[in-house]
Amino acid sequence: MLKKKQINLDILKNKELIKKNIQSEARRIRYSLLTNFCKKRKIEIILTAHNLEDQVETFFIRLSRGSGLQGLSSMKQINKINNNVHLARPLLDFKKIQLIKISKVVFGKFYKDPTNKNTKYLRTRIRNLKKSLETSGINYDQVFRSIKNLASSRDTLDLYFNKIYKDTVNKKRNKILICSESLNSLNKEMKMRVFTKSIKDFTNSYYSPRSKKIFNLIDQIGVKKNAKLTLGGCIIFREKNHIILKKEKKN
Repeated sequence: MLKKKQINLDILKNKELIKKNIQSEARRIRYSLLTNFCKKRKIEIILTAHNLEDQVETFFIRLSRGSGLQGLSSMKQINKINNNVHLARPLLDFKKIQLIKISKVVFGKFYKDPTNKNTKYLRTRIRNLKKSLETSGINYDQVFRSIKNLASSRDTLDLYFNKIYKDTVNKKRNKILICSESLNSLNKEMKMRVFTKSIKDFTNSYYSPRSKKIFNLIDQIGVKKNAKLTLGGCIIFREKNHIILKKEKKN
């Protein structure tokens, strides 16, 4: 099919065994394979077909997990995966039915992923609620508008947060120093964002630890003054007037 459109196809195969957290682990491995492929080919942008329904489903998943503003906001059109590769989502405002029509016009057909019907996954169960929600008056278009409004609030808050981060965090070659005094003056949401960005930037990870784990880390640091904690591939501990992040050594 792709050859007829003069489109080259490379299939990247995963050799890692996934035993638990199948969807999240598969996502992590998928992006690792893609970014490594891009580095070898000097490709700077990965395009994905995330659409409007994906946004709403992600919103409900994160709502069920107690996510804050950052998690409930819409996916960004462009994300930095690492220094060399960016992720772009040009189809976020399109509905799935529109993409199906485009596929039929361009390729003559479209394909369904059979795992989309597997109800052991939370996303599938939420997807199956769509008809019931819309019958009850909860329309996906309205939810999507709310998500975009949250994103606007997030972007405004980001401007404020970036100044706080610059004043609170000092990044060295092999560690990150977070000023304890500055951190203690922040509310819990801002503390969570400081740790989230610190861990992501330090480990060059596309996905950050879940907010629940970050909040748990903040609580433990407050209680266990001399503890060494681990999260997101980092060892976190207190040292004089700073909280230090170092990369966790892998066996």
